[in-house]
Amino acid sequence: MMCDMNYSKFSDLIAKLEVDEAENPDFDVGLYIRLMALYMYEDNLHAANFLWKRIPEPIKENEDLQRTYLMLVSLLSGNTGEFFKTVTHAWTPDLANIMEDLLIKKRENVFKLISRSYNGIYEQNLMELVQMPRDRLNETCNALGWVYEREGQQFIIRPKVMPSVHTDYSDTYDRFYYLTEFVSYLEN
Repeated sequence: MMCDMNYSKFSDLIAKLEVDEAENPDFDVGLYIRLMALYMYEDNLHAANFLWKRIPEPIKENEDLQRTYLMLVSLLSGNTGEFFKTVTHAWTPDLANIMEDLLIKKRENVFKLISRSYNGIYEQNLMELVQMPRDRLNETCNALGWVYEREGQQFIIRPKVMPSVHTDYSDTYDRFYYLTEFVSYLEN
């Protein structure tokens, strides 16, 4: 049995919502918001954008749907700080869990990116980027093993260097070469 590497905890829900959208003649704003948020969770920004394009114009006037679209635009434009400002909102109970999961995942992505790309970042800049209060940011950074250094009146956060994931492609290419040779042999 093969394992689908792209399967996530929301794959079944996304499939169900897509079927509901296709079969439901009544347009449900909550369905569109959930589906768009889940697409963003999956980093499938193009699907979320195409979803926005097929939503009927009168429904697009909904405040929560517009906020969700602004989150999408922020991600598409690479404006992570604006995404975190927009997602931090008093969502209705049926949307709150999905939005919280989306917020957590995107913050994790930012912390991973910083740990791979930066040797230091000012605490204030990171607080503004991920929209976290100082105490929660300190807890998160300490849990990641990041170090705080004082520089004048500011703190610089030094990320713990993440081990790089190295894939040995030579083994894959060798297998591909042998497979190609074997197919050539069978064809002749």
